[in-house]
Amino acid sequence: MIYYKKKIQQDVGATAIEYGLIASLIGVLAVSGMSAIGVNLSNTYCTVSKYLGGSGTCSGATSSSADSNGSTGGSESTSGNSSAGSSTGGVDSTNSLEKGATIAQIEAGLQEELGTTFVPKIYGGNDYAGEETFKEWEGSEVSTLAKDLSDINATDPVTNVFGAYDTLNSNKPVTDYNTVLADLQNGGATIQTGSTSDGHSIEVTTASGKVYTLHAEAYSDGKVTQTENAPLD
Repeated sequence: MIYYKKKIQQDVGATAIEYGLIASLIGVLAVSGMSAIGVNLSNTYCTVSKYLGGSGTCSGATSSSADSNGSTGGSESTSGNSSAGSSTGGVDSTNSLEKGATIAQIEAGLQEELGTTFVPKIYGGNDYAGEETFKEWEGSEVSTLAKDLSDINATDPVTNVFGAYDTLNSNKPVTDYNTVLADLQNGGATIQTGSTSDGHSIEVTTASGKVYTLHAEAYSDGKVTQTENAPLD
């Protein structure tokens, strides 16, 4: 009887030790796993925060992964607009009329002066639809303007275009880069120019806060003068 009692005590003791070792092993693995998950979650939240405009450095975050528009980069890389991006930011609802920004928000994000000469009256400027479309220009200025506009966008995404009006929609101002560029590439028949500068100029803003004036010179065999506006004081 004493023998069986000791035997049971030995078996119970051995089993307890085994369970203790297993529990310790599970604990070690759980701590390691949760630590790894915690780092990954931290990086995920940090990355999301940076894409929403936050600051800081995300440890372990990839800075050269390709985005859905084919451009590469981390928190400062640009997306798309059908062109290669640069480290100047993207087009969003705080700097684009097309995406819902106000003129005040746009001006707050600019580093250079936005001339009201080209801004439509509906947005507080002085411009209104002129009497001719891009297609009615004298020479090859339309194709040159399209190339110059595309070249700007390739390195610094164009956020707004001023001085263009949609003839198919009661001469409503057209500020979207893609719409204006598509019309220029198709000959400029559906976009009417503004009333300023003899209807031969447009003004554009970019993601980095720059402002350019593009002027097509009449009877110049396609010459377009590109001027960067003066910095703000």
